[in-house]
Amino acid sequence: MQRVPEPHPTCQRCGRPLKNPHSVELGLGPTCARKIYAERQVTMDLSTYVSKKAAV
Repeated sequence: MQRVPEPHPTCQRCGRPLKNPHSVELGLGPTCARKIYAERQVTMDLSTYVSKKAAV
C-alpha cells in the first residue's frame, strides 16, 4: 500500500503559508522547491564529477 503524504498548510523549508493546492500537497512553496532542486543538482553534479575523476 502506498502512503499518501498529508497536506501541509505551511512550507516545510521556510514556514511561510502556502496558497496553491499543488504547493500544499508538496509541502513546499515554489521558491523553496526551486532552491531544493538546485541544491540536489549541485550535489549530483559534484558526485558525478568525483566518480568520473576517480575513474581516470
